[in-house]
Amino acid sequence: MKQIPKNFQAIFSLMYKTLDKCRLCSGPFFQKTLKLKETPPANELYPTREQARAADKFPLEVVMCSECKHVQLKHIVSPERLFDDYIYKSGTSSFFKQHFNKLAEQIVSKFLITSYVLEVGSNDGILLRSLENREVKSIGVEPSIFLANECISSNQIVYNSYFNQQIVSEILKTHGTASIVVGNNVFAHIEDLNEAFKNVAKVLNPTGMFIFEVAHFKYIYTIGIFDTIYHEHMSYHTAFSMEKFAKNFGFKIVNIEEIPSHGGSLRFFLSKDQNMIVDPSVNEIIKDEVVLGLNSEKALELIEEKIKLIKLSVSKIIENLLSNEGMKFFGYGAPAKVVTFLAQMDLENLDLIGVIDDNLSKQGKYLPGSGFKVSSVEEVKQNLMGSNKINTISSTCLIFPWNLKSEILKKLKEWAPTNSNAVLFFPTVEKVDI
Repeated sequence: MKQIPKNFQAIFSLMYKTLDKCRLCSGPFFQKTLKLKETPPANELYPTREQARAADKFPLEVVMCSECKHVQLKHIVSPERLFDDYIYKSGTSSFFKQHFNKLAEQIVSKFLITSYVLEVGSNDGILLRSLENREVKSIGVEPSIFLANECISSNQIVYNSYFNQQIVSEILKTHGTASIVVGNNVFAHIEDLNEAFKNVAKVLNPTGMFIFEVAHFKYIYTIGIFDTIYHEHMSYHTAFSMEKFAKNFGFKIVNIEEIPSHGGSLRFFLSKDQNMIVDPSVNEIIKDEVVLGLNSEKALELIEEKIKLIKLSVSKIIENLLSNEGMKFFGYGAPAKVVTFLAQMDLENLDLIGVIDDNLSKQGKYLPGSGFKVSSVEEVKQNLMGSNKINTISSTCLIFPWNLKSEILKKLKEWAPTNSNAVLFFPTVEKVDI
């Protein structure tokens, strides 16, 4: 048996820390927590199945601040471990291509841009390209070496860095202040939001606009999309807590848009100008959150109950499908959320042929925890059908990125065996014909 080094626990403990107070306001947490099964970092893919199955697992527990009501993870895994080799790419989805193209058009048509647009967490540069196509100078900050280098190689201005004081000073020295600062699904990933907002305030000019999107905690509560809880998502946002937080940095929320991305998100518009008129949407959304009880610790208890009900439905539908002799299973989509979903639903030992993903950087690697292989469409088709005739095969596709289910079903209809169906998990667990 391999001997474990004496200092193993000490080394392991350095990979994450446990919070005893709110990351935003230093207030105490409510006693009630939402404790999920320990999982590996969701975006850590491995070269072999054995390594993936043996991946490090960390606590996954959600808490709520009793003062500002911010919802957050209690245990924070080292950001360097989570994001230095991050390979999720927005541009592999036609939905997000359209989504960010529309955002670029909105930015250009509604706001005066006298200098440049700065995107925090620019990913594969999809928004930067849309802005550049509209002749807007655009700059990105991206911690992933892989993604930053990809953008740099296509002549985009992208800094491979975390959004810290040092990089802000460098950007200011080289480019001056920004007209717009944008962050898309990145402010759930940042450990020190206080520093992040200070840095935005520093780099943004006095008449500029701070625009960012975050997944809305409302939908974890109402639909039960618990799979969006994983280590990279350190915060679960509401307008209620964001309004209080933004004021600390001289920002005023002047508008909020409810948008469909990631199962339901909020797009905040923040200004330094305290005299700007506030759109009615701000108070309407906050009022809705309070009525729903999103600022109550009871919300965590109700989510816990909802997860149990979802698990019962998932178990029932999978058992029913397994009773069909010769049924073959495969998955579609390997987003981070699949790691949480498989673990909580006890599906890590299901016999899956593979999980299709259109991101070439993920193909050939293995999901942490389950060890399922991420494959191309062609590889899954070959493993699924072989030399058999299409109409003799019974197959089921588990669609994991439920927010892209229409797009995925359309792709499946082009090649899936005749006798095939798909299982969707949100907003309800259901089986549909392909």
